[in-house]
Amino acid sequence: MVGRPTTSTDAQFVNGNGFDDLRYGQMALIPVYGRFVGDCTALLVAVDTEDTIDEVAAKIAVHAIGPRLPDEPGAKGFEVLADGRTLAPTSRLKDLSPRPLQWLDVRWKW
Repeated sequence: MVGRPTTSTDAQFVNGNGFDDLRYGQMALIPVYGRFVGDCTALLVAVDTEDTIDEVAAKIAVHAIGPRLPDEPGAKGFEVLADGRTLAPTSRLKDLSPRPLQWLDVRWKW
C-alpha cells in the first residue's frame, strides 16, 4: 500500500498496537495505566506518543504527589519503569512502542 490509508479497513497497524498514526510520525493520544510506587491507586492517564518519558512521569505523578503521597524535596525527579526496566528520561513514548493500557511505574529518582 502506498500513502496513507483512506478507510479504517485499509489501515495497517504498527507493532500490533492498533495506532495507525504512529506509522506516519503523527502524535497519538494513548491511555496507559500508571502507578507511583508507594501509592495505593492505579491511574488511567492519557499520554501522547510524542511525550518524553519525563513528561509521562509528570502526568502520572501529579495525581499521586500531594493528594496521597508527600513531596520529596531531596529527589532529583522521577524514573519510569516499563516491564521492570528503567526508561531513558529523554526518550519519547513512541520509542517504547506503547500498547493501549500499558502499565508504567513511576518512582522518585535519587
